[in-house]
Order: sequence, then C-alpha cells, then structure tokens
Amino acid sequence: MYKPWAIATAATFTFISSPALAQQLGQFGSQGDAALSVERLFGINFTHVYEELDPPQGPNDDDEVEDDYVGLSFGWRGPYAPQYSPFDTPRLAFDYFILDRVNVGGSIAYATGKDDSEDFIDGNTPPAPGPSDYTTFLFAPRAGYAVMFADAVGIWPRGGITYHYYSVDGWYSEDGLALTLEAMFVIAPIQHLGILIGPTFDIDLVGGRDYDIGPATGVKRTYRSIGLQIGLLGWM
Repeated sequence: MYKPWAIATAATFTFISSPALAQQLGQFGSQGDAALSVERLFGINFTHVYEELDPPQGPNDDDEVEDDYVGLSFGWRGPYAPQYSPFDTPRLAFDYFILDRVNVGGSIAYATGKDDSEDFIDGNTPPAPGPSDYTTFLFAPRAGYAVMFADAVGIWPRGGITYHYYSVDGWYSEDGLALTLEAMFVIAPIQHLGILIGPTFDIDLVGGRDYDIGPATGVKRTYRSIGLQIGLLGWM
C-alpha cells in the first residue's frame, strides 16, 4: 500500500519536472528560447491622425486637422497614402526569453523606393515632376510575457516603445515616438513554428513633420492606431 509521503513525493516530482518536459517537447516561452518573427504582415488598422498647422490653412483658417482612416496591409508597405499608419509597416523581430515566459527583444523595419504617383498627401502634387525617393524606418524595443495554454496555443502580451520615421525627398519628413501594446495569440501546429494573431495598439507620445516647401515648415503630427495583425513565428 502506498504511503501518503510517497504519493506527495511523486506528485511534487511530476509538477517540478513538467516545465522541463514541456521545454523538451518544444513548448514556446521556455527560458533560453530565441524567437525570430516576421510581424504585421497582414492586418487591418483604424488610424486617427492629428496635425497642428502653422500657419493656419484652409477656408476657416483652421490650425488643427484631425482625420480617421481604415487601412489594410498585405505583406508590404508602399509610398505614402492617407489610409496608411506608420505602425502597419511589416517588420522583422527578435526576442529572447531570459526566464520562463519572460522575454526582451524588439523589431525593426526599413524600406526605400520611388513614388511616381501624382498625389502624395491631401490632394497636393509633389514639388517637382518625376518620381521621388521615399524612406521608411521603424525600431521598436519591447518586453513580454508568454503563457501557453497547451503546447500549440497560448497568448503573448508585449509592450514597449516604437520610433518611426518616413520621408519623401523634396517634400517632407516626419517621425514620432509611440507607446506600443500588443496581445498576440500564438498558434503553433508545427513544433517550433507558429502564427501570431492579435490586437495591437499604438499611440504617439510625440511626433512631428517638417516640410521642405510651402508656408508650413515644422508642425506637430501624431498617430493613434488600433489594429488586428497577423505574423509568422519561429523559435529554437
């Protein structure tokens, strides 16, 4: 007949060994895991833009402009369009789990190209004919806490800051520093490979735009974006 102390010892051993067993099975979020992901490949964003104009413009001499846009992203970020948010830019990310479930890391994005469209912003034409170079850069350090409900399903809340920069040669450049919060669900049907899907929230703490032409030179411009994003994840 088993004695109570023997049953307790066996139960304790099983409880203590379960994290190690999970790590052997490849469960995401164990101490020492290194994760590489491609994030915000696909998604929908609801973006609010706020801009202070200096000097005031428009028929009523408004000095503030606020707009709301809905944008869809499908794996790439092209030149400026009003419905784009700086936060819907696809990015490459790396995270390292310093403890079980606890990670530090960040994401980075860079793109450059030419825009030969007639309109850049608000119906205005570029200052010179022909295509103009545009550049996008984004850097977002963060920390997170991953909780796996099973080997293949879990949630990974994360938070940090995002610096974003965008410029069009001969027209304007803008940048901002934002608070970023994410609650990504991890779905990993294949060992060490998975999908990230979940809500995101980004809000600029500071931001501005500098024009190269026109009456306005430096203006305050900030973005607030709520989205649902999808990405790909791998870890080892």
